[in-house]
Amino acid sequence: MKRTLSVAAAVLISFVLLAYAFRNVDFREVFRILSGVRLGWLPLLVAVGVSDLWIRAWRWKLLLAPVAEAGSWTLFKLQAVGLGLNNLLFLRIGEFARGYFAGKVLGIGLWSALSTILIERLCDMAALLVLFGVSSASLGTAISPALRHGALFAAAGVLVLLFGVTMAEHALDRLEAWKRLPERHPKVHRLVEELILGSKALRAPGRAAGVAALSFALWLCDALIYWGGAQALGFDPPISYPRAVSVLAAAAGAVALPALPGAFGNFEAGVKAILVHYGYNSELALSYATFLHLVMYAVVTSLGIFFLHGLGYNLAGLGRRLGEAQAEAEKP
Repeated sequence: MKRTLSVAAAVLISFVLLAYAFRNVDFREVFRILSGVRLGWLPLLVAVGVSDLWIRAWRWKLLLAPVAEAGSWTLFKLQAVGLGLNNLLFLRIGEFARGYFAGKVLGIGLWSALSTILIERLCDMAALLVLFGVSSASLGTAISPALRHGALFAAAGVLVLLFGVTMAEHALDRLEAWKRLPERHPKVHRLVEELILGSKALRAPGRAAGVAALSFALWLCDALIYWGGAQALGFDPPISYPRAVSVLAAAAGAVALPALPGAFGNFEAGVKAILVHYGYNSELALSYATFLHLVMYAVVTSLGIFFLHGLGYNLAGLGRRLGEAQAEAEKP
């Protein structure tokens, strides 16, 4: 029942955002803009998309170091599989699938892998909020100071959470309330334990610095896709790199909401909203969002399916198998 409601919410939100994205748009103008795309920029966008996967793999290797030795190429493939399945299945089950396959391939527990993925998401959130807050300072009144300061404040909160989780293990072991928590709130206890396990790598200063640097590098790399996409469509005035970072942040915020597989609707609405705010017309904004989304979707999904078959799986029975594994993992 819970899963059905989550799927229904994702469908509803995506369709509402799709309606916004397509609202007040002249589709003949959209087709005209898309037909004039400068395809010479396409290799750069594809290369940056592949680079994104490599950066994710290197960062995940650092986070997994306390629990498993893993090759970068193996983790690159698992990252592609996870993101590819997110584009094809509901409830972002690709992230769970990545943990599931990591457990099988690396010979570690499912929760050991999933805990590092939870820490990844927190690092992503903190890095993007910081980059948005810093880059938007150069945009003058285009981004309100309140929004900029709010982003930096939220980033500080995530960093405090990461620090607290990293240092919490020994302190919690001394608390009687923590010892009783498994009986009273087993899911809360498990979640905290997962975060502590996944954050072990951050206790080593060198690894923590590497994870931080790669988290920033990931988003700075992805912003190149948004900048390059604007060049491909011949934006006038051009989108500066700091603005590309803000467009990336808007897209990431929209995609974080419950969504259809591939986040269709959410992505287009988030990108259109900020570009219209910057003064571009709806047709150019939607053309840009559609072009970028299709390029990124094609690169990640095709790689994900290719590597999924390399692992000996196909989509036909994968959903059922992952559903069973997820139900088993959710038991107290």
